[in-house]
Amino acid sequence: RHTNAVRKTVARLRELAYGSGALPALEMMVVEFGNLHYYSDIAEWSAVLEQLLATAEERAAKGERVLSEDALRVIWVTPPADPLLLTYVEDSGARVVGTEYVINQALEVIDESQPPLDAIAESFMAASLIGTSRDRAVSVIRQARERRAEGVIISGILGGSHCAMETRLISDIVKQELDLPVLEFDVAPPSNEIGLQLQTRIDAFLEVLRSRR
Repeated sequence: RHTNAVRKTVARLRELAYGSGALPALEMMVVEFGNLHYYSDIAEWSAVLEQLLATAEERAAKGERVLSEDALRVIWVTPPADPLLLTYVEDSGARVVGTEYVINQALEVIDESQPPLDAIAESFMAASLIGTSRDRAVSVIRQARERRAEGVIISGILGGSHCAMETRLISDIVKQELDLPVLEFDVAPPSNEIGLQLQTRIDAFLEVLRSRR
């Protein structure tokens, strides 16, 4: 029940952040990953989430946004190993309106009507890396349609076996289904700045999105 309370709060925060722009992408990545282990203190993390939710609800009620309403709308696939990328994309005029951070098993609400171990096992079957690449792509496509996304960014993890296998498959499926531009790149280990080559690729991708409006 505690786990489901956290997951439901995070689901509401996702709605407010990706739907209403009440929270930025970096903070939301921290929120989503909190579902995995609650940063080792579920009571404290629940209190943090409740405060964040109150802030987001207040912003949404007042029509306040952390980013421009006409910012380019993108879906982000696979968590960026360098968090600076999220803020760079936002500073460049885009905002994240949906994610597939490879942790879908931590987002699904657990069925409390079943025996606990059965319910946990069934919940884990929703894991992003248990199903097919198409399953992940379908999640991306659904969110893109719901949020009227204009593009998709896939930030592979350097050395991550699933990234090498899935990135192009997900990209191809999204392009076939939605005809949306997709930017694919691998992320080097975090540093104090984003490399010029990657900045150039992101800037060019966002210009493509602007040209399609």
